Amino acid sequence: MNTTPSPQTNTTPHPSRPAQQRGKPDIVILIDSNGKFIDENKLFPTHTVAKIWCPNTQHAMDLLSEQQLGSPSHIIIHTGSNDLRSQQERVSESLRGVIEKASTTFPNSRVVMSTLLPRKDLHPDTIHRINSNMSRDCILRPNVHLAHHPTLDINCLYDHVHLYKNTVPIFARTLKDVALNRDQSTPRRRSSPAQNPLRPERHPTGPPPRQHPWRQDHPHLLPHHAPLRSHQGSYDYPQARPEPLLSPGVPPQPQRRELHPDPLSYAQAVKRTAGPTLTTTTHVPEPTHTPPHDELRDIQQMLSLLCSHLIGQVPQ
Repeated sequence: MNTTPSPQTNTTPHPSRPAQQRGKPDIVILIDSNGKFIDENKLFPTHTVAKIWCPNTQHAMDLLSEQQLGSPSHIIIHTGSNDLRSQQERVSESLRGVIEKASTTFPNSRVVMSTLLPRKDLHPDTIHRINSNMSRDCILRPNVHLAHHPTLDINCLYDHVHLYKNTVPIFARTLKDVALNRDQSTPRRRSSPAQNPLRPERHPTGPPPRQHPWRQDHPHLLPHHAPLRSHQGSYDYPQARPEPLLSPGVPPQPQRRELHPDPLSYAQAVKRTAGPTLTTTTHVPEPTHTPPHDELRDIQQMLSLLCSHLIGQVPQ
């Protein structure tokens, strides 16, 4: 009878499998349980990648050695969330130790430190202060770079700590962009030129719109050097075009009326003198035509004679 116990399936990640057993990776990812759904081979298809479970900062300190990791060109670290309950803001000191050891142990590697994700069971200001301290610590190390996740908030968590599966690619994309020193907005900008050819279709087709149509109906307001019609094919509104204010060769009519009274014919002048007084005469409508110069001179002479005759009849 075989008394050997049957093997049990271990569903927990392998926390400390040396990197040498998997070959010499180019990229090493030290990550907690939020990296469960990250496929490292799809994330870096052209590199040899090793993803190692790293639940807390102490485990990261144990793994950061050439014996464990070899000599990778890139090291990505996301850990510290599980230390928040026990250490609170002292996690900043633990993360500072991880940054210093990664930078000094692997001076030729590009080290990426990931900021802590939000948690529903902790105040956001606590995590914000820890991430701010981590950012300052990374600046002091030339080979350490910060991967920040501003688009991931508590709405991306299905419990207090873990990300929804559909938000993990956003998290992984940020880690990849910082590791490869890529601009995170580059993929969005690359797709924009394909939309540029569609922009001309937005403009309406047809003749160009008329500019300042009132100038076409009032040519006397245009500058002397401007043409009366800027577009031959433009539509004209159905209205009468105003006549010119002045006729060529004729003196201004309003000024003549102000300087001289309206001329009267011989019959009108005689009828005017026959009345009792000069003030009771009725106004004669304006003539519709301009009398010749000779007729005006005759009327003036006639009026002078009439005035002399009337003055002579006034009693002394």
